[in-house]
Amino acid sequence: YALTHPGVNVALVGYNSDLTKELLDKVKTFYRTTPDKLKPTLQYNSKFEISFPQLESKIMVLPSTEYVGRGYTIHFALLTELAFWENAEEKMSVLEASVPVNGKIVIESTPNLVGDHFHRMWMADNGYAKREYGWWWHYSQAEADQIAMRLNNPMKFAREYSLEFMSSGRSVFDIMTIKRQRKNILNVGDK
Repeated sequence: YALTHPGVNVALVGYNSDLTKELLDKVKTFYRTTPDKLKPTLQYNSKFEISFPQLESKIMVLPSTEYVGRGYTIHFALLTELAFWENAEEKMSVLEASVPVNGKIVIESTPNLVGDHFHRMWMADNGYAKREYGWWWHYSQAEADQIAMRLNNPMKFAREYSLEFMSSGRSVFDIMTIKRQRKNILNVGDK
């Protein structure tokens, strides 16, 4: 969006700077592979920011520090692995205040603990649309079994594969719904 629309600030926020730099590298790969006719001119291209002066737009990496987002106007925020952030509730308060009403916050995370901030957000009626996407949906049952054997930890496998919050004893998502969805996986570009 920031590559094609003026005046947009995008923030990629993760629980550590290495993860968020990895996300920015993906944006840079997208930029490099964009046809020249569609590419906006670059001003900054660092490991923390990529900006487009003609559009007055930028994409920046923000590690989830105590005051993440304070002082910024962020139109689009991607928050990754929120369930593993320290002091997630306080950080979310600052971030949510940095995003205008017409902005968008996308939170993607593996479930972690029952009662953590991500779990409370997931269970609440708070205006966030909730979607489940399993990285493993394209795997066969035999491949999933192989992953479970490699992990050798049923609780961690339940968190990573079945999208269960730790210690809950039940899946966040209905297991039958997950199985139905695995049969309806969309390809890139499908609607």
